Amino acid sequence: MTEEKDYIMRMIAQFMRVITRVLFLKDTKQYYDAVTELDNLNKMISGFSLEQIKNLGVEGFKYVYDLDKKADVEKIFCAVRILKEESSILSEQGKNDESANSAKLSEELFELIKDKPQFENIKNK
Repeated sequence: MTEEKDYIMRMIAQFMRVITRVLFLKDTKQYYDAVTELDNLNKMISGFSLEQIKNLGVEGFKYVYDLDKKADVEKIFCAVRILKEESSILSEQGKNDESANSAKLSEELFELIKDKPQFENIKNK
């Protein structure tokens, strides 16, 4: 149990470091680099690229992840945040269709985990 908690805490710390960098890159209009950072972060957390998780869709997430495991719910939550940030960057670039697709998947994944008891622990951090 302690190992899982340590893993989750390290994952969250790394997530926050990268998101801070992404926000800087976005503010300085380095959009390509910002999306690359998000893609690398998603690969580190889930093993999947952004393109792969978009292809997975919600049904694929249900198949790949165990929604009763806190670590898996954490990974999905991170994907929600990453997709939401990617959507914002794409919108700033004027890529409205791509932005809408990322935002939609982000919302669908959030709906998938929002009622899970494991998610309550995430929200309260």
